[in-house]
Amino acid sequence: MRDQLIHDSVTVDRQIVWRTVQNELPGVQRQVRRIVEERGA
Repeated sequence: MRDQLIHDSVTVDRQIVWRTVQNELPGVQRQVRRIVEERGA
């Protein structure tokens, strides 16, 4: 998805991008927070 967003943004389906952000970002955020906490930062 990244390459299409960067190099071919005209054909990107914004609804798919928004759904991905809504569905995947919270999980990624939790994982990043856990990693930061584990490393004591």
